[in-house]
Amino acid sequence: MRSHISPFQEVQTFLRQEFRNVLPHIFATEREQRAIEIALSAPGKLFYEQSDKNVSGIWSLLPYLLACDLSALAPLATVTMVYARMALAVESLLCALDIMDDIEDGDESEIIQLFGRQGALDIALRLQMVVCPALLHSLQELFVPESMIFRLQQQVSMSVLSAAGGQHLDLLSERQTFTETSESFYIQMVAAKSGALASCACSLAALSSGIEQEEQLQLVARLGTLLGIWQQIRNDSRDYQQPAQKSDILRGKKTLPVIIAHQLTSSDLPAAELTQHVLRRCQTREHYFQQQVYTSIQNIEDSTGKQFSSALRLLLGVPLKNN
Repeated sequence: MRSHISPFQEVQTFLRQEFRNVLPHIFATEREQRAIEIALSAPGKLFYEQSDKNVSGIWSLLPYLLACDLSALAPLATVTMVYARMALAVESLLCALDIMDDIEDGDESEIIQLFGRQGALDIALRLQMVVCPALLHSLQELFVPESMIFRLQQQVSMSVLSAAGGQHLDLLSERQTFTETSESFYIQMVAAKSGALASCACSLAALSSGIEQEEQLQLVARLGTLLGIWQQIRNDSRDYQQPAQKSDILRGKKTLPVIIAHQLTSSDLPAAELTQHVLRRCQTREHYFQQQVYTSIQNIEDSTGKQFSSALRLLLGVPLKNN
């Protein structure tokens, strides 16, 4: 997602304050509260001190802004609070899964360095199993029907199961030969993992906003899946250019650039030229899913009669509409 900071500062401040307001009702001790906030201070997370090249809290900004854009309700304080807590549940869940991925992949993230692997795992489990459900359950205080809260919780459970399946495919790819993998296998794996989690964020936003038509819910869920695939291709292409800093490359994971590079090994290209060929192929795939995201947004706007705001478009890295 594109990094534009100023349009989001007010929302970021609101989300951070709401999280700090709710957290003492979830954990009684300051030590527990502090550990959770430290986890959410990792690069890209809600409490991260952002630089000019980063937007903090993308995974709470996305569902919050999307819910606001899709909502048919007046922007009352109670309504925006519902969206905030839903968005914070998403942020907590994805932070937990990121920590678990780092532990499983052997990456030395800051939270692992600070708390050790067991301590980091404990924090991740608290984020996933305590904080996320508690935030969704707290929507009762804001007059959200229990049936809606159940739907939100059910969506989270289904998305986590899908992501677990994607993670299994990811780990399986390490043990497979290149003849057993392909670009289509990679897309399938990414859709089940990154795509499912981004789809979860978008689906929770759509449900919270009051969308009831199944066709519209599916359109929003598809947007999330496409966003997840698009962003994962971008991330894997970036990591391919700095393999010494990423365990995925060292462990032999079959990311898209690695698969393409293997396909080109018989071409006898010099290393630098091979890298450029690989990145160009990746850019072609990235551009394809980027265009799919654009089309998906247009389909949602046409179906719902709602327009994506400039702030959300900036966050997603898609063109602004001309007025």
